[in-house]
Amino acid sequence: MSLLEEVIEAQVGNAFVDSRGSFSLSLSDAWRKMGTSLGSHPLHWIVICLQSFCAAGAESIYLIHKKGELWLVAHRCQVPLSPQEFLTLSAENLLSQTPAGLLGRSLAGALAREPVRLLLARWKDAAQPPEAADFLPSDKKPAINPLLPSSGAALGLYFQSQAKIPDLCGLLGYLLQYCPIPVHYVAHGMLLKSDTDLRSLRWIQQTPDCPLYSGPEQIRVTTPLLMDHYASSDSTPQLLLKPPGGDDVTYFADWVEQEGEFDWLRSPGLTDGTISQGRYFAASPRPAQVIPYDASKNIGNTWFSEKGQRRVHLLAVPGDFILMLEKEQGPDRILPILHGVTLKCLEGRLDIPGAVVIAGAAGLTCDLSGMSLVRDQHLDTWVENLRGRVRQALQQAVNQPPQARGRLSIWKTLGLSGVTAVAAVCLDGIQAGDPQLLCQIGIFSGVALHSCLGFVRHYAPDSWFQRQTDNLQAELKRRLA
Repeated sequence: MSLLEEVIEAQVGNAFVDSRGSFSLSLSDAWRKMGTSLGSHPLHWIVICLQSFCAAGAESIYLIHKKGELWLVAHRCQVPLSPQEFLTLSAENLLSQTPAGLLGRSLAGALAREPVRLLLARWKDAAQPPEAADFLPSDKKPAINPLLPSSGAALGLYFQSQAKIPDLCGLLGYLLQYCPIPVHYVAHGMLLKSDTDLRSLRWIQQTPDCPLYSGPEQIRVTTPLLMDHYASSDSTPQLLLKPPGGDDVTYFADWVEQEGEFDWLRSPGLTDGTISQGRYFAASPRPAQVIPYDASKNIGNTWFSEKGQRRVHLLAVPGDFILMLEKEQGPDRILPILHGVTLKCLEGRLDIPGAVVIAGAAGLTCDLSGMSLVRDQHLDTWVENLRGRVRQALQQAVNQPPQARGRLSIWKTLGLSGVTAVAAVCLDGIQAGDPQLLCQIGIFSGVALHSCLGFVRHYAPDSWFQRQTDNLQAELKRRLA
């Protein structure tokens, strides 16, 4: 069996059974078969297109959407092939993990959806006319314009559907949550248009709802965590070092709006949203990325007349490795990131209970859909290297344990204050206005007690919490055993 046939066998299976041997499959037949094999989801081709842009080294990506029209534009992105060359791209090239191969598979998937218009354009500079390939020629111009960079090259794909394209946030929020480059979703409404960084829509502890994956193929982490560890090497960054959090958890977080500073090493503070007992951050110097998102605070909105939501900014840097250790000793899980997209997770490969690893998967082989890693020797070697990095990070935490300062749950505090208020009122009998009074006393006293306990936790001597630190260190040693 030739090398090409081995690649076909590993990546495609029966999809190209009639193309073996001379491999003389025509381009139209190859694209038809590839479009069919990309899965049943009608927008799967968009994910492959975004992967091709990331693989081509784009600085940022913009998705401009209005009704049934969509532009996908990569800023300062270089693809070695011109748009016209994609019209004659061989089926062999479509199997590769190169930017051109990924983009070719995306075009195949887009054509399989029978669009009204499909256009690929490349700008060597924003001020110059683009090179273009019109796969479905039409005299009608696109109703929406691509967003081009102020200078430099750009690559854009225009797709016009026969039906309205649904909102893409639900599909892409989970898939792109750790993408190392900004991905902006610009949606045109009736009068206004919104610009959303898709990486800000999903957090690791939230229940995923991505329609491309089933439940066991996705990942969700239970917080609070025993520890989380962030690291990056000097190689090309493959993912965004994005801490867990979001919504009210990150409302007062350490890493929010701290310009030029990453304070992820110390123990939880008075009003921090830190949700792990130990946080370790070691990244090579890289420019920080600012991710704006809408954080919501669910407690006290009515009672304290606070805004339920506000725009905050998460500072993060690109990296290649995140380790989270859950309190529950369930099976370990690995979330591979390839070309900016989260793949199907791997379970039970590290033999370290509760370990959750998010890592770049560059160099590994994917199936034709681009969503699953092929189980081969390269994958086994990669997993073994990850196991070594996890054990090294755990050993560091054992040798240099953080000062654990346990946090009391706000709900437990409210429950305790509520029970105390009921007992106090019952001493002189239940009156007509007591239920409302009990509610107010329980909530206000609970919030006050929780704030006081947080104050004590923050300013008390470390010796008060030494037993918690010893317990954390002992648990880390058990996970290493």
